[in-house]
Amino acid sequence: MTEKELSRGLSWETSVGKVSQRPTPLDQIEVKFESRVGEPWESWLRLKYAMADYWTGEEVEIDDKIFLATTRPPFGGLRWWFVCPRLNRRVRKLYLPLGGRHFWSRRAYELAYASQREAKYDRALRRARKLRLRLGGDPTDDEDPDSAADALGDVQSAHGQTCRG
Repeated sequence: MTEKELSRGLSWETSVGKVSQRPTPLDQIEVKFESRVGEPWESWLRLKYAMADYWTGEEVEIDDKIFLATTRPPFGGLRWWFVCPRLNRRVRKLYLPLGGRHFWSRRAYELAYASQREAKYDRALRRARKLRLRLGGDPTDDEDPDSAADALGDVQSAHGQTCRG
């Protein structure tokens, strides 16, 4: 580092380490990482790991360099982001789904939340179960709402009309 860089307050931090990730209960991946943080356009995270290919079972060695970006929030400070290696977009999280080889964003893998794939009927059932639990219902009672209505049978309303439950 030059004296001019030191006078401007620039410094580099480099870290090396390893973490374990368990994509499935049977597999475990040891991820070695190296990071370099300094100027935002020169900051990166390198991930090195070996994993079995999902389809063939062959061992595959991965060495990915993921760039980091920053933004300045309106309330001050500096916010760090990953830059998705596939889409070149800023993201908060990177994912390694089953069958994936690289850490990419949700959009790159076209991942969706389970609730986004629900039909209207299933979403209504899930919300009804959640409401029943909030009202003190039995969490082990997971009966079909149609059968629960049949069990109520005919109910006499306050106005003397017979209603189906």
